[in-house]
Amino acid sequence: MIFDNIKNKDLYLSMNPGFKAAFDYIEKVIRDGEEVGKYEIDGRTVHAMVQEYEGKEDHPKYEGHRRYIDIQFILSGKEIMDYANIAECETMTEYNPDKDVEFFTCDGLTTRIKAQSGDFAIFYPEDIHKPGIKYEDGTTIKKIVVKVLA
Repeated sequence: MIFDNIKNKDLYLSMNPGFKAAFDYIEKVIRDGEEVGKYEIDGRTVHAMVQEYEGKEDHPKYEGHRRYIDIQFILSGKEIMDYANIAECETMTEYNPDKDVEFFTCDGLTTRIKAQSGDFAIFYPEDIHKPGIKYEDGTTIKKIVVKVLA
């Protein structure tokens, strides 16, 4: 897991061939805006979702992905994201290969991140995560989640 600010994105471009396209898309959205929805960036290799929502109350369900790396970028608002290594978690649901998702509970060591506009987190397949937790009441979060083939 990596947590940083968009101004430092260049540090991570060499970590995966799809990261440049992912961060170029994020910068385009920062500059030009984008409606909520799903967007293809580079075929099945890199695609994105622009989301807008209110933060939710904390809950025990974490998510994980086997095929894709998540880059979660906060356009506006604040949220809390929790994460844990998959070795610290118990499977709740069977893996769904069509949606590349499975759900977990994590009673072991977890880490809590407070993210705000300009921040991003990179979650690899071993990084089980729980984003979208309410940071403060009445805050609308606008976020880009870019999926990059691992």
